[in-house]
Amino acid sequence: MNQKINLLIKKGSSVPVMAHDGEDACYDLITVDEPVILGQSIDRPLDGGKLWKSIDSIQYRTNLYCTPESQTFSFKGENYSPDIINHFYIHIFPRSSIYKYNLLLANSVPTIDRGYRGEIILNYKYCYQPEDMVILQEGGINKIYFTVNEDKVFHTNDKIAQFNIYGTNYVNFVVVDDLGKSYRNSKGFGSSGN
Repeated sequence: MNQKINLLIKKGSSVPVMAHDGEDACYDLITVDEPVILGQSIDRPLDGGKLWKSIDSIQYRTNLYCTPESQTFSFKGENYSPDIINHFYIHIFPRSSIYKYNLLLANSVPTIDRGYRGEIILNYKYCYQPEDMVILQEGGINKIYFTVNEDKVFHTNDKIAQFNIYGTNYVNFVVVDDLGKSYRNSKGFGSSGN
């Protein structure tokens, strides 16, 4: 199936591509700017850089705006309705190379609904490492701050995530009094063994 995606591309962005066309499952997203760190910081005493009390997220812009078009499919046969409208959406995933970075996709897995018209912006959580810790003495009290390891975050023109397009399954929910019996019933986490 050749799904049509409407793209609005702004400065520094480009049409998403697969690194290995025909083999890869997803399209790469690229950041157009340096990361924006959202959190509480102080100026570093010696070099004027930043020390962080806390980091809410590290934000990356793509200058990419897109929306999947809906498609109508026609089927012949007694078990199919004549026309099925498939409404598409996008899921964004971390790339396999994320293990090299101190980052976790904050709302993994993000969904871009077909009605969204804004820019694709990704937020990551920064995973502090022991070497990021800085202890400063302020008024006789030790205070802990953190640095951001520049080698462990994404920078301009880096591949920051990957995405694919999916179709929405619309269902009719039926309210019942009983779901019936099954082998598992209400057994939850870990009920099938190790």
